[in-house]
Amino acid sequence: HIDNVIGVIPEKELVNASMLAKEGILEYATQNDKLHEQEPFLKLLSDVFSEIQKQGND
Repeated sequence: HIDNVIGVIPEKELVNASMLAKEGILEYATQNDKLHEQEPFLKLLSDVFSEIQKQGND
């Protein structure tokens, strides 16, 4: 149980594959025709990173 975190990035093969390719997640998804398929996950990531940024600015 994690109480002291701002956001959690779910384990996802897209994240692992983009890291192995040394590319950003969105860049990797776009280049590999996974953008539409991964749209809900990419929205979740955007929300997590927005919350991290918001917390960092407070």
